[in-house]
Amino acid sequence: MKRAVPLTRSLDSILGQKSKVAVLRVLYDRHEELNGREIARRAGLAPRAANVALNDLAQTGLIDKTIVGNNHIYSINSSNYLSSSALGNLFQEESALPGTIAREVAAAVKSDHVVTVAWFGSTATGKRKAASDFDLLVILRDSHDSNSVKKKLEGTQEAFSESFGIRLMPYVLGAGELVSRYRKGDRLIREIIRDAIVLFGKPLSEVIIDEP
Repeated sequence: MKRAVPLTRSLDSILGQKSKVAVLRVLYDRHEELNGREIARRAGLAPRAANVALNDLAQTGLIDKTIVGNNHIYSINSSNYLSSSALGNLFQEESALPGTIAREVAAAVKSDHVVTVAWFGSTATGKRKAASDFDLLVILRDSHDSNSVKKKLEGTQEAFSESFGIRLMPYVLGAGELVSRYRKGDRLIREIIRDAIVLFGKPLSEVIIDEP
């Protein structure tokens, strides 16, 4: 007989298993109704591991499970308190974390000097390891401010590490320098622009078009 989990310890079995966290993250991402195979694909799990996690979560009432033809369809149970409030807020904060970091960076620099803050590298492409750096491209209006801003942000690394658990690695450029290097075919700049996720300010495509 399965041992009952005390109400005040409900999160033990949920957050204590990576597979459950992974499938919940997928379902909270866009609040879609998805079948088990698609959830497994998005979560990066084997179908069997995903199905075990989904069935356990359905039994707790955190997610809804319906049968449509030959498919089992899963979605977040918005009527469940933990799903709609506690866990919903937790995953929402996690999803918003990169944007929060970008705004903190812009505030540290003084946002009126910042054109764009964009996220690139392994953390942005979903290949982050525990020790990965958090790479941010910081585009300034004036290239002359690049060195002073870089030093200022390097001085905030310890604070960012304590607040967000990341090692901030700012790559600071003036808008003119970014565009000049892009037009000259600079491989690094082109790779960053291709893969970067803009978190604050102007889209990189607009920076390139607008800069004379």
